Amino acid sequence: MTTIAVYGEKIGTNAIEVAFNVEAVAAAINHDAAQLQAWVEARRAATGRQVHENARYGYKRVGISSEDELAAFLDAWRELTTPVAVANPRPARTTGGFISVPFYVEGNGSKTFFAPALKHPKGYQVGRKGEEQYISDYWEALAFLKGMASPAFRRPNGNGNRGIVTCQPGNAEDVSLRYLQEQLAQTDAAGGHRG
Repeated sequence: MTTIAVYGEKIGTNAIEVAFNVEAVAAAINHDAAQLQAWVEARRAATGRQVHENARYGYKRVGISSEDELAAFLDAWRELTTPVAVANPRPARTTGGFISVPFYVEGNGSKTFFAPALKHPKGYQVGRKGEEQYISDYWEALAFLKGMASPAFRRPNGNGNRGIVTCQPGNAEDVSLRYLQEQLAQTDAAGGHRG
């Protein structure tokens, strides 16, 4: 039984499409099928590509059209299948107590990092405009953004309005894990959001 298939011909504008037999893949990597389905949907939302699913097989597909999208997809796959990531929802790519966090460069040159303080009462608002979603857990929202070639999230602007920003590919820096955990605790203590 095929668990994952890669298609590269007659698939529209995508360079490749990766198709998942969700039940079989979930069993193979010791994951819950519903969680894997959500992971596939998050990867699809991250690239925003139309896919051409074959109704006969019902495999869920992710369209990929660039090297950046492929790299982000492979990073997300490594996180999903690394045993540490299964036991701990925090993104696996840490370096000596630091974790890579995307940032947006504001018009004045300052950086707005995707930090716990950006939580909205409904959760962290992430995804491209028109395809946004709320994710209640910071670490899951961060993992979602890291799966995007150009991470996009909402943050309050100078007037306090929550505007969407799109980071340039590769705009991420290591941030102290302790700092993020402290800010997350403060955000939770403030009733789920700050400001």
